[in-house]
Amino acid sequence: MYIAEFTFTFPYQSLDNDQLQAETATVPVRQATGGQASLFVKAEEGTGLSSRMEMDSVVPGDPSKMDSKQKSSADIKRRFEELMKEAQEEGVELPIKKQCLDQEDEKLGPEALAYKKKVRGDLDRQVEAIKKNRAIYKQHCDRLESAEKEIKEMRRVKKGMKTQLDKQQEEIDQTRERLTVTPDESAKSVVDFVENDFDISKTGTYWAPRGPRDIGTAEPVLGKNLATPLELPW
Repeated sequence: MYIAEFTFTFPYQSLDNDQLQAETATVPVRQATGGQASLFVKAEEGTGLSSRMEMDSVVPGDPSKMDSKQKSSADIKRRFEELMKEAQEEGVELPIKKQCLDQEDEKLGPEALAYKKKVRGDLDRQVEAIKKNRAIYKQHCDRLESAEKEIKEMRRVKKGMKTQLDKQQEEIDQTRERLTVTPDESAKSVVDFVENDFDISKTGTYWAPRGPRDIGTAEPVLGKNLATPLELPW
């Protein structure tokens, strides 16, 4: 048993035309058989690839490098399998499968056509899901825009009501200030009233206040509806 290297040809049918194409590669093997040989591998479903690979040549390897090459080959194979598994989990398709999707249905085999229909169905479902999500997103955007307009209007009304309330409060404060009379001011008003307005010798006419409440004002209230004129005979 020793490590050997061989170059093989991997024939496959092109999806662009009906001609056969080939890929060549050189890989290490456990044992060299020499000459022309065939190697059978399992072809991936839906790819249309041939499962037969022809070994064009076999070159004996260096026995001293057996362990390192064997280990390297195992590492490469393991890493390749890991990458393929990750690609499948992430939904990454192989180039050969992408070519299947780009071809017309009439030019595809049964397995490739089934694969294309499966991918097409998955794509249609994803498109429908995106449409639904966009509709829901638009509804939320419309509701948010309507709420923002309503909030703006409520802030405007709030500002107007605040101005109106401040004005009314100012009027109330002014009215309360006019109606509030200290004891000193009340006594002074009564004295002024008695000394001036009640002195009938000056005018001969006395405007009687309507009630005691009017006497306490800073100035006597005179008017048609607030007092009654009393004409004296002299």
